Amino acid sequence: MARLCGACCGLLIFSATIFGGLLSGAAVEKIMLRALVGLFGGLALGCLTGWIGLFVVRDQLDRSTNDRSESPEKVERGMSESNVQVVR
Repeated sequence: MARLCGACCGLLIFSATIFGGLLSGAAVEKIMLRALVGLFGGLALGCLTGWIGLFVVRDQLDRSTNDRSESPEKVERGMSESNVQVVR
């Protein structure tokens, strides 16, 4: 997930930099240099963002699976969350 996010961000910045440079009429060498710097910068930022997102998803998944495993004492007493009815 992190590499995919990094690749997408890098290519987006690369293409946007080339498009913007062509519209402004800059020299091709300058456009390509800026686009390559943007590509690698976007790759790094995208990988970092993807890694953080992967960490958050895994943490949330771990929390949700731990919440579902209720203690046997609560189930015996009928105090599980599935038996509780909320009245409003």
